[in-house]
Amino acid sequence: MKAKAVVYTSKTGHSEEYARMIGEKLSLPVYERKYAHNYIAKRTDIIYVAWVMAGLIKDYGKAKAMYNIVGVVAGGMDSSKGVELKIRVENELAITTPFYLVFGGYRKDKLKGFYKWAYRRKEKSWIKELEEEENLTPTQQDLLDILKNGGSRVREENLKTFYKDFLK
Repeated sequence: MKAKAVVYTSKTGHSEEYARMIGEKLSLPVYERKYAHNYIAKRTDIIYVAWVMAGLIKDYGKAKAMYNIVGVVAGGMDSSKGVELKIRVENELAITTPFYLVFGGYRKDKLKGFYKWAYRRKEKSWIKELEEEENLTPTQQDLLDILKNGGSRVREENLKTFYKDFLK
């Protein structure tokens, strides 16, 4: 299926960055989920881009209720073994729906309320866990750095598998 638009949900800007990269590369319009209904019809084929928190793809259910999702790109920080399958199961994401988990980033200054509290809590436990590891992989070292210092890991190269599949 060919998507007609890219629809995204973003909290700190990383998912929006990915959505705009995808839109530009595939020559598709890009809309924020909460406004997309003003521009595209229900059941339109879309690529959905969002962020993951505690295994949930933000607003995936709302997007799925409105549109025909032909691919999902989700930004997160957890790349541990089996996390992609857990996210699929937790979100009831069909095995036939292409799903791409990409590294987003962490902007502490943009988090408010519950999200600030939840991420700070997770941040502390992740930092402690990573600092107790003897030999960190480069990915773990990167995660530790971003947890301590914040920042973005949004990169075009993180989408190479997605592009390979969607530019056929």
